[in-house]
Amino acid sequence: MELALLSETFQDGVWSSTFRHNESIQPLVKDLTQEDFLTLIRLAGSALTHLHTSASSLKYKEAISAELETHTRRIKEAAKQEKESLLYEKETNDSRHSLELVRLKATIEELQIQNKSLKSQFADISSASQETFRTSLDAMKAEKDQQYAKEIERMREDMKERLAEMQKIYAESALKTKKESSVSSEIGKKGERDFQDLVSDYTSWGALTDNSKKAHHADWACMIRKTSTFFEVKNYTEDVPTREITKFENDMKLHSDVHFGAFISMNSGIAGKRFDKNIIIDWTSESQMLVYISNFRKQDMPGMFLFLDMCADIAYKCYRLVKDRPDDSESCIQLQRKLQGVQAVVEKEMVGLAAWIRDSKSEHQVAMDLLSKQHTVNLSKIVHMKDSLLYLIGMIQGGSEVEVVEVEVGIGAGLGVDQPSVSVPPVKKKKAVK
Repeated sequence: MELALLSETFQDGVWSSTFRHNESIQPLVKDLTQEDFLTLIRLAGSALTHLHTSASSLKYKEAISAELETHTRRIKEAAKQEKESLLYEKETNDSRHSLELVRLKATIEELQIQNKSLKSQFADISSASQETFRTSLDAMKAEKDQQYAKEIERMREDMKERLAEMQKIYAESALKTKKESSVSSEIGKKGERDFQDLVSDYTSWGALTDNSKKAHHADWACMIRKTSTFFEVKNYTEDVPTREITKFENDMKLHSDVHFGAFISMNSGIAGKRFDKNIIIDWTSESQMLVYISNFRKQDMPGMFLFLDMCADIAYKCYRLVKDRPDDSESCIQLQRKLQGVQAVVEKEMVGLAAWIRDSKSEHQVAMDLLSKQHTVNLSKIVHMKDSLLYLIGMIQGGSEVEVVEVEVGIGAGLGVDQPSVSVPPVKKKKAVK
């Protein structure tokens, strides 16, 4: 096939092309400009290219359709074969499952029969065991009831004999312990008495003045020699609240002519970290000494009232030291510094004195407890000696039985006084050798 383009040249900015063709193209291009001719050539070339592409696509489509039909036929044949294989396998599995189901049903029926047999056997065994247990329990209960009845009767007899022996011992020890128990009882009664009665018993201050009905006054007022004193007394069962402390301090500030103030809680402590100790000493801006005492009833009464008596004298001297100060400012400042040092020393020494009084009471109590325990031990030895002698006398008489019982003895036995007690070991009954 010969090509249409023969030659092509470029001159003066214009292309000149020579074509070879079988038919004349003059009627088609005689009226065209150069731009129109170029457009015609481009359109004709594009149309020819599209025509060739469409023809090729048509050939490819026919080839693809043929190939697709071939593959479709192969797939259908393979699907048919797979379906036939699955049907055969299903029939085989159904047959095998049917056989397995029949076997399992037979096994279940056999297990159900065995289960019924086991339940029946278990019921029989359980019934027999329960009957045996009830019989044994009834027998044990009856036996224990008989033992308990015998034991209770024996204990009653023993208690009668022990009570008789204890009454005898209590009667013998009553005369020896009467004096000690009377002193202890008297001390306990004094601890329960009112504050004004305690002041009357342990001091020579004179009568207290009741100010409880007056506003902005303490509960009691007293003149301890030259010292004007206020007493605020509380009988709370719990810690005294802070508002009562504030009220007492305000009353002392209002009565600046009072030298000494004592805040006393008879039965409890005083609330606040400031009052974590039983005795606290403080001072007002007017150099009034304030003493706070917690749990007053638990303190040693003679020692506490001696402590308050000493505080009263010291409070008066410190108070007068301030009130009688010189008029010039320099001397006044020096005296104020000395007074602050004196107050600190007084507070430290008086608190130490209170602690020493408390420790003395504890040591006194320890000594009394030691004497009481020693007396109890000596009394138990006497009882042992008496029981041994009675037993020997019984053996000498021949054929008699002597029983030494366990008793509890104490200093306050039979008098209602709580005292340490000891147990005298029992001596078993023995028959004398004939």
